Amino acid sequence: EQTNVSGATSSLSSFFVAVAVTVSLMFVALLLAAGLLALEREQHAFGRLVRGLVSRTGLLSEKVLLAALCALAVCLLMLCGLAAITGLDWARAPAWLAALAAGGLGFAAMGTAIGALAREVEAASLLAFALALPIAFLALVPSGAVDDSLFTVIDGVSSLFPFKPSLNALDAAISGGGLAGPLAHLLALTLGFALLGRLALRRFG
Repeated sequence: EQTNVSGATSSLSSFFVAVAVTVSLMFVALLLAAGLLALEREQHAFGRLVRGLVSRTGLLSEKVLLAALCALAVCLLMLCGLAAITGLDWARAPAWLAALAAGGLGFAAMGTAIGALAREVEAASLLAFALALPIAFLALVPSGAVDDSLFTVIDGVSSLFPFKPSLNALDAAISGGGLAGPLAHLLALTLGFALLGRLALRRFG
């Protein structure tokens, strides 16, 4: 007999599924969005496109949506496969979809900001990969593993990036926790990184 006194109520198997899928979501959306936007400049297509065919904001939005949709498709298939193995509740599939979509948008918006700042495919991919691992590491530090003041700093830094809210959203979607807070957090991060990417496009050229 097990009684949960405090802390998370999700099982370890569900949490590990959430971590695996979130890591995959991060790499697919982040690297794809960063590479797509940087590729437009490297192939000298960006200047021609924004001179009348599409606005800079429109082009940025297209890259975010494309990367997010690709990441959503890949990770939804992955989650369905893991659900068949681990026995997750299929009735919560709509919540899985909402968490993956919001997380994909957050990572894709961050990726376009990286691509706009780096401006070259190699540099954008390297920067996205270099940022992804520390972000995931910080988000996975448990509260009891470090001093309370240090954990507060780590938690604050993690809240500035999409990994931790994506993990929280997917864990809640799988285990039945509160989903509204993480989804709102991801929406705010999506808008923030999209704005950063749009500002960086002024010098994209």
